[in-house]
Amino acid sequence: MPIRWVQASSAEIFGEPTTSPQTEETPLAPVNPYGAAKAYGHLLTGVYRARGMHASTVVLYNHESPRRPERFVTRKITAGVARIAAGQQSELVLGNLDARRDWGWAPDYAKAMWLASEREAAGDYVIATGQAHSVRDFVGAALPRWVSPTGSTWCASILNSSGPWMPTSWWEMPARPLVSWVGDRR
Repeated sequence: MPIRWVQASSAEIFGEPTTSPQTEETPLAPVNPYGAAKAYGHLLTGVYRARGMHASTVVLYNHESPRRPERFVTRKITAGVARIAAGQQSELVLGNLDARRDWGWAPDYAKAMWLASEREAAGDYVIATGQAHSVRDFVGAALPRWVSPTGSTWCASILNSSGPWMPTSWWEMPARPLVSWVGDRR
């Protein structure tokens, strides 16, 4: 069986783009060491593809799971909400509540990576939910009430138009299972 390579890249390769949504055609312009390292991997994958290897890059936006440590704001929020519900914590202290991100569910993104490896022709694919939400929105989703989502930050035109990948759930999906996961382990 021939080798099929999938490079897990990051939206950090785009840096601070001047246009939205970002697509597979958005120029690479990283602004931090992590983004630069991911951009290098992205470009190197293109070199291997040009030499005949089935090598794809998936540009992943934020993907959440219980495996993330609490230094990530989504886990800080969900772990804090679970501890508050259990009476182990009285408040949740956060920084900028207006910071916005495209948060998705990691199992959806894992499926997208597998689908990229299964495509007949290798390529570059942006993987995201297509919705930007604030930290405030995420806190609302982690709590037992709904906060309306707004905004769009991406375009997965290639993978969506030619493949079966779409996020399996609406945007609040990452928050509630993370709170339950933490609560079940206390």
